Formats: sequence, structure tokens, C-alpha cells
Amino acid sequence: IRVGSFYLIGILATFVYNKIMVYVTQGTLDRLRREMFDHMEKLPIRYFDTHAHGDIMSMYTNDVDTLRQMISQSIPQLFNSGITIIAVLVSMFTLSIPLTILTLVMVGVMLFVMFCVGFGKFAFTNTGNSAKKNMTVFLKHGI
Repeated sequence: IRVGSFYLIGILATFVYNKIMVYVTQGTLDRLRREMFDHMEKLPIRYFDTHAHGDIMSMYTNDVDTLRQMISQSIPQLFNSGITIIAVLVSMFTLSIPLTILTLVMVGVMLFVMFCVGFGKFAFTNTGNSAKKNMTVFLKHGI
């Protein structure tokens, strides 16, 4: 019975969370689209003559859809991850302070090594790209 009640509470919490996120996301995007449309009505005609129709429509579709995805997925995931990290750190410090400190030091070492390897890869990739550009230019002008 206890396990079932936990599942029921989890299902209800998820349902309420999803409803709130839909409401917030749709409300924000509706307001954003209305503001963009109001702004577009105030633009001079020469703006539409100097900008491609595809660029203007891209702002209304792709850019707003990217914002929708950020509001509905990325921000809640960031919030959820932050809470998880804090809860894990509190639990780790509660269980064993020396082991937690050791773990955090090792995480720092791993981040440092990843940064060094990533920076070396970045420098190597840029050198390779430069060589490819030179080869492509040489071949195009040579042919």
C-alpha cells in the first residue's frame, strides 16, 4: 500500500508539473509572438524590401520554436539537475566527509585533465583545418 501511494503521488506530481509547464510555455510564447507581430506592424515597408521573406519567417518559426524548447525542456532540466547535485552533496557530506572531499578532489582532477585534452584536440583540429583549407585552395587554383 505504501509503495502504491508513492507511485500515485509521483504520477500526480508529474501531471501537475506538466500542466504548469504547458501553461507557462504557451503563455510566454503567445506573449512573445504577439509582441513580435505588433513590432512587425510598426516596421517601415523598406524593411521588408531589404530583408528576405525567409529570414523574417525564420524568426517567427525557428527562433520562437528554439525558445519554446529552451523554456519547456532546458530550464526545467537545469533546475532539476541543480537540485539533484545539491541533494547528492548533502548526502555525501552526511555519510562521510573525508570520502566526499576525496571525491570532489578527483572530480577536479578529471575536469582539469579533460580541459587539457580538449584544448590539445582543439589546437590540433584547427591546425588540420588550416592545412585542409590550403590544400583545397591549391587544388582549385591548380585545376
